[in-house]
Amino acid sequence: MSRLRLNWMILCSVVGLLGLMPMAEAQTELEKHLAGATSGAGSYSRSSLDEEYWILRLINDVEVPALEAGQIDTILVREGQVVRESEIIATMENRLAKRGLEEAKARLALTTMKSQDSSGMAEAKAKLDLYQEEFKTVERLYNKGDKSANDYRTARAQFQVSKAGVDRAEMEQQFASLEADIERVRVGAAEDALERRIIRAPFDGLVMSVEREAKEWVNAGDKVVRVIRLDRLRVKGELSIKQYSPSSVTGRQVMVSVNIPGLNTAESFNGVIVFAKPDFTIRQEFFEVWAEIENRLDADNHWLLYPGLRCDMKILGH
Repeated sequence: MSRLRLNWMILCSVVGLLGLMPMAEAQTELEKHLAGATSGAGSYSRSSLDEEYWILRLINDVEVPALEAGQIDTILVREGQVVRESEIIATMENRLAKRGLEEAKARLALTTMKSQDSSGMAEAKAKLDLYQEEFKTVERLYNKGDKSANDYRTARAQFQVSKAGVDRAEMEQQFASLEADIERVRVGAAEDALERRIIRAPFDGLVMSVEREAKEWVNAGDKVVRVIRLDRLRVKGELSIKQYSPSSVTGRQVMVSVNIPGLNTAESFNGVIVFAKPDFTIRQEFFEVWAEIENRLDADNHWLLYPGLRCDMKILGH
């Protein structure tokens, strides 16, 4: 490249001195030529699986937010700490939320007792049995002429009222059961409100930064802790359209080899191609591919792989 640059500089200088084009234009032509030589145009090419273009990247990089506005009570993690999915990493002040849950549970207990109380139904059925027998007796005597029409109407009315009493007792028990269901939903809502004041790790990962301090006020959506996922990583690179097509590689098993820094050894990891970008042109000759691999822990419980490492990838069975 240095010889090419020197030759073009001499040529452009001669052209400029001869007045065939302004010196500035000659310099511009030189820069255009050099840019084309270094941008991959022309004769520049690379192999279909060149390890220079395969790099480990993150799949998940999440700034975990506060779900509710309020004061942070405790921060339970620090930078560099390994966390597990759903592990509590911070808590919010929650006294009102706890009281709301206690009240909801008390209301649920009360309505549940009412729904299970069958004494009203038993009383209504006992009255029904009593007035039914009395009506039968009065009706028999009325037919014999031993009871007046007024006695007959009174006995029949009492019997009908007692039947309605049973229906009313059944309806009240159903209402009490529905009220218990409503309070059960309110208990669930109160539990959710309390849970939303607990900040948990979204996945197994590593704490990269703690953005807030204990006793600090935050609004809903404010980031508190940044967590990256390391148990699973993405391998990103390019394949030649002369040897592969996006549809032919998607879902294929791969073997990824990585030189582990500090260990002076290469480790292999199994993975699968999860995505191949179909937006390429013939001039580009390459299309982008993503594969995902499972990371491993070493003897000291540290992850072997980290994003940014270069690697070599082989498509199995090809």
